[in-house]
Amino acid sequence: MNSDNFDNTIPTDSLTRSSSTTSTSAFTNVVQECTSEPSFNNVGAGLPATSTTQPPDRLRENSSELIVRFQERTRHEWTQESGVSLGLFHSTVELVADTESEAGGEVRYPIHEALNWHVVRFGRQARATEYAAIIYTLDPEDDWAKVPFQVKLAHPRFDSHKGKVRKYENPVGTGRVLGGFVPVTDEIWQQVSQRYEVPLTDEDRQWGFWNWVINHPEIPIFITEGMKKAGCLLSLGYVALALSGITMGAFNPDGQGKQLRPFLAPFATSGRTIYIVFDAETKPKTIQAVRRESKKLGGLLAQAGCLVWLVKLPQLPGVDKTGVDDFIVACGEGGAAAVESLLKQAVSLNRYCRQERLTLEPALCLNERFLPDFPLPTQGGLIGIKARKGGGKTEWLSRLLQQYPGAKVLNLGHLVSLLRSLSLRLGTKMYSECKSQLERVQRLSCTLDSLWKIATEGNRYDFVILDEVEQILKCLCTKEGRNFKENHHLLLQVFSYFIRTARYVIALDANLSNITLNYLSKLREGEKPFLVENRYQGQGRKIYWYEGSNHTALNDTMVRMLLNGQNFIVSSDSLNFCKTLEQDLRKAFPELPILTIHGENSGEVLQQAFLKDPNEESKKYRVVCYSPSLVSGVDICDFHFHARFGLYFGGTQEATECAQSFSRYRPSEEVENHIWVNPRLRGGYKPTNPTQIRLSLLQNNQATAKLLIHINPETGARGVEDDNYLELWSELLARHHFSLNNLRVDLALLLEDEGHTLIRMEGYNNQQTQKRWQESREQVLLMNAQAIAQAQDISEVEAEALEFRADRLNLEERQQLEHYYIKDFYGRSPDVELVCQDNKGRWRSQLIQLELALAPAEVVLDRDARERERFKVCTDWKNYSLRRLVRQRIGLLEIVQGLLENPQREFHPDDPELVALSQCCQTYAGVIKSVLNVTFKPDASPIWILGVLLEQLGLKLKLLYRRGRRGHQVRVYGLDLEVWDFAMSVLNYRQHKREQAPQNQSFNPLTSQTAVVVIPPLNMKTGSLKEGETTQQISLFESGSIGKSYLSSEQNTDT
Repeated sequence: MNSDNFDNTIPTDSLTRSSSTTSTSAFTNVVQECTSEPSFNNVGAGLPATSTTQPPDRLRENSSELIVRFQERTRHEWTQESGVSLGLFHSTVELVADTESEAGGEVRYPIHEALNWHVVRFGRQARATEYAAIIYTLDPEDDWAKVPFQVKLAHPRFDSHKGKVRKYENPVGTGRVLGGFVPVTDEIWQQVSQRYEVPLTDEDRQWGFWNWVINHPEIPIFITEGMKKAGCLLSLGYVALALSGITMGAFNPDGQGKQLRPFLAPFATSGRTIYIVFDAETKPKTIQAVRRESKKLGGLLAQAGCLVWLVKLPQLPGVDKTGVDDFIVACGEGGAAAVESLLKQAVSLNRYCRQERLTLEPALCLNERFLPDFPLPTQGGLIGIKARKGGGKTEWLSRLLQQYPGAKVLNLGHLVSLLRSLSLRLGTKMYSECKSQLERVQRLSCTLDSLWKIATEGNRYDFVILDEVEQILKCLCTKEGRNFKENHHLLLQVFSYFIRTARYVIALDANLSNITLNYLSKLREGEKPFLVENRYQGQGRKIYWYEGSNHTALNDTMVRMLLNGQNFIVSSDSLNFCKTLEQDLRKAFPELPILTIHGENSGEVLQQAFLKDPNEESKKYRVVCYSPSLVSGVDICDFHFHARFGLYFGGTQEATECAQSFSRYRPSEEVENHIWVNPRLRGGYKPTNPTQIRLSLLQNNQATAKLLIHINPETGARGVEDDNYLELWSELLARHHFSLNNLRVDLALLLEDEGHTLIRMEGYNNQQTQKRWQESREQVLLMNAQAIAQAQDISEVEAEALEFRADRLNLEERQQLEHYYIKDFYGRSPDVELVCQDNKGRWRSQLIQLELALAPAEVVLDRDARERERFKVCTDWKNYSLRRLVRQRIGLLEIVQGLLENPQREFHPDDPELVALSQCCQTYAGVIKSVLNVTFKPDASPIWILGVLLEQLGLKLKLLYRRGRRGHQVRVYGLDLEVWDFAMSVLNYRQHKREQAPQNQSFNPLTSQTAVVVIPPLNMKTGSLKEGETTQQISLFESGSIGKSYLSSEQNTDT
């Protein structure tokens, strides 16, 4: 609490200090009864045994009646109204006056001392004696010493900022936040031990209760707000600790992202169950705050490996909030049974987050199998439609548009193939079919890629339709590709303009969320959405859910079905899986009619025919396998396949997209359902806090997030202004990361929420199937490499023409374009070995990083500046200068430069330069993760760290030899010289090619005023960027603090 906001003083000039004599006998008797504590050994951790407390011989006699009433009221609040045992009340609460006299005449001010207030000896007016209840906690950072946690005054102060009386005062000026650890009695300790069947030894008693809890992760912990609630749960034998407020479990030290408070961290051990039990609220703003903080705290605990559950308390009648203590007391003698009932109804963090996707109250709530007709608001507006998959959303749209034959309609989508199917059903024309007649088209279907080309000035629509709106917005934020990025800023503003000016915006999705509705609402100047929610679920299906670490069990099931004459359909988020499955099945069944649909072949004749008429075309095949190309928009309702399989590897699709993809086949007949989800997290843990994601982006991009073209909402004229796109981008990315981090759990919960029954199947590893699968995978890679290597050579002009229609290429054209990219980059015609080494462009991007690491600083700045000129949206920037800076600061650039002079250099674990590099990487792991996207384990060796960093530059380390006697051998590593030599030849070729190309005189980073890119240097402690310093200047005043400056010869360069 900020002491500057209030007068943290109590005047004492008019107060008669009490003598050391005993107070009146009546007062003494009451206080002796209320403050005497039972005798017990080692109260809590670090709290010595205590005996009966003597009555406070410190209060004025004429105040005895007041203190008695305050004493009785306080005890009643704790023991009767909150259900705290008398023993815990005595160990936790002490009643004091503001002034006390010790033996010998020494004067104390216990309230001031507890709160770190200043004593004012001569106030301006007289006031009555103040009393208070000091609530104590145990401080884990001070050997569990008993210290004040909060203070409740007999005469609470008024908080002018909140407009209400303060219930509790918190100590000020301590510089840290304390946790609420109740000093536990022996009786309660024994009760906890018996409840969880954890033995209690004499050694445990020496270390104390809370250390005992830390050392036993099998003991669940409740986290509450307030010590009375924690004391109530402890009184029943449940371990509970208290926060002084719902936001006090996490903090953001030095701007490095949210972390658990130090007092919580020791309890957040892997496998421990933690229940978050915050109050049930009635005020909307408070409800939102509780939801937000519950997810934030739960996410941090889950990161630490805890099993997090959120307990939802029922709202008691007649009150505006209900705490767990209120609930337990209301249940009377059945308090413990009531708690157990609450725990059975608790929801996991994943399910809680899923339930919180959409919290807006619907204007119209339905329970119909198919979406019925309903009247739209006559004045227009933002219409949100949430209905199950296969719930008749498209049919409702078709009927709606038939009611408005003269309306001007814009139907937006993110995939051409899927939009074409929807266009046929809605009676709209595709953009590609009427480019030259757009002004005369009343009903238009258009993908995001082409939306920016539509005229805005004077152009408005009656209906803008966003079917599968969640995927549309995700595409709007995250789609890759040069053509898309070059027009991204314009696309965002054209999109905003049409959303803002349309009479009706209709957003439909089975997984409609707050994020989407909030964004669209902001584009329409805060208009409240008209939400229609159809809660009909339909009959759930039985789904065989495979728990194994690999998918061989499903492969074997597929083979058995084919042998039995059965057909099946397969959904996956992996293009490579689809191609490998086709190869694997064709080896076993050469004549098998099988169709695969994925990003590389979706433009082929057979695939296009399937997308146009999936019900009829599917009957030609015994197996159909599709990747994310078929997430939505295509429904197969006729029964043909006896089973459907879903195999998801966690690379790109979140749980909602996996469920969408899996449900494309939806016959009325019963079919078998099989799903396997990769249990391993691919690419490491991804950040899930949208605020931190947004902050990291702004720091990395020099806070230039506002370079967006603005379109006037009235006229359609274009200019420059702010936008709220960044908030949407960060929230969607955070949600995507959360799902990928927990994909197996998240998808299982989603399917159960949809009414399906999961039958858990034990997975197994069939070594023979695994070997056959690996062989098929290698054959697919080889055939793909051969096709690219043998593809026809095309010119630069032909390549640009193919790039322009990248979404509509057939397989042969894709192979030709890839052939051109490889030849153009490496300077030689690709053979199979080079195509495999290129690895779909991954090695190219790594060698570009090596090229920029070795280039002078101004060259890297030039590249960043040119990128900012081409791509106006900050989420599309790569920040090459920042990456180079981090590599310089940790000492990697010096090592790479040394390899230029001596490629034969040997590396061993004790190499001082490697040890320094390793220490830097561990110290600044957060910054390196943010900028270079690489994570190091705490026990990672210097050689391993160097290998990972060099791999990002397209280089490899290999073991050269071992030295030393047996048992004490040291491994010595060096560069893979074959890779190094080829990399250097490629870089030389690219440099020669640049020298031969005509110089573009329109841009010079050293002279152009409009193209200056100043990237402030990184604060390696906080991960933030310092203001007003250039990348070159960093070496002037911090050279050598982390790694020697690569820019020493360029320090006078003015960027």
